[in-house]
Amino acid sequence: MHLLFHFQALSSLKLYEPLVVGKFCEARDPYLAYIAYAKGFCDEELIAITNENSMFKQQARYLARRRVPELWAQVLVPDNIYRRQLIDQVSIDPLEGLRGVKSPAGCRNCSS
Repeated sequence: MHLLFHFQALSSLKLYEPLVVGKFCEARDPYLAYIAYAKGFCDEELIAITNENSMFKQQARYLARRRVPELWAQVLVPDNIYRRQLIDQVSIDPLEGLRGVKSPAGCRNCSS
């Protein structure tokens, strides 16, 4: 229940600095740090915490929701040591949080 309370509080509160709360939560609970960083669009910090804690499913979903090609380019560079794990996770979990999102125009192999 303790974790559930913190999760609900971070998800619903609007009056906190996500970067400060995320840094505070990193050592205590990386998932809470992820929530804070995601809420505040702290991309660099979110990528770092998800890489360090093997949270590739969360990272893939965040990147898909953000829809910023530069972020995908950043994590998919060939010398990123976490690249394979992220790609594997995207292959395993086809971003279930994005069902119903329309595919880009001209995408032959995408389903809407």
